Amino acid sequence: MSTFQEKATIAIVPSLLFLALNSQFAYQLTNAIGLGTSAGGCPTPLGTVLHTVVYFLIVYALMMADKRTSTKTKADRSLTSSLLFFAFASPTLYALTGSAGGCPDFRGILLHSVLFFFALIGVMYL
Repeated sequence: MSTFQEKATIAIVPSLLFLALNSQFAYQLTNAIGLGTSAGGCPTPLGTVLHTVVYFLIVYALMMADKRTSTKTKADRSLTSSLLFFAFASPTLYALTGSAGGCPDFRGILLHSVLFFFALIGVMYL
């Protein structure tokens, strides 16, 4: 059984990835290549789904380096953290935590990244 410190260390990279993929820059970048991921600075449903898929692919690729864990377990863990990503990246949750109109602002992104970090640790205890 891993200690809290080990779980926290594991959760840092996905949390930083969450922070990066939820930034306005990331949405502007994907919007600039014609994917329609944001409107007026706010993520669209398509944008949230697309960023969740990108998150899944990156996390899964990072997990492939661990030779001790089966491919099924890696896929399960990647999918679980991706579902958390989708929930914490949703404009509805941003609106509930005080971001105007559900548009992620800097304070909201930091808050959601911290909440995402602790949610990942919580899931590791299940």
